[in-house]
Amino acid sequence: RSVVNKAPLVRDLILDEEADLAFITETWLGPEGGVPLSEMCPDGFRVEHQPRAQGRGGGVAVIIRESLKPRRIPAPKVVRCESLLLRLDSRVQVGLLLTYLPPSRVATALP
Repeated sequence: RSVVNKAPLVRDLILDEEADLAFITETWLGPEGGVPLSEMCPDGFRVEHQPRAQGRGGGVAVIIRESLKPRRIPAPKVVRCESLLLRLDSRVQVGLLLTYLPPSRVATALP
C-alpha cells in the first residue's frame, strides 16, 4: 500500500519511461514526507506531497521535472478528497490538479 518500500521502483519507472511527471495516490506518508519521497526523485525532479488530513493511509504526491517550473497553489477544498494543485509557469500556463477520493469514502462524499 505505501510508497515506503517502492521508492526505487517509482524512481526507475520515471527514468525508464522518460516521464516528466508522475502522480501517486495512497502514499501512506505523514506530513513530514520522509526519505521515500526524496528517494523517488531522479536528479532534476522534485516532489510535492499532500498527506491525508486525518487518520492513517492516504496522501497524494506529484513528482515533477524542475525544468517545468512547477508552483504549488492552494487546492480547492473538497470534503473527504485529497488534492494537490500545481501551476506550470512556461510559455503557456498549465494547471495540474490531482484529486483522490478513497473508495471507502465515495458513498459518503458524492451526492
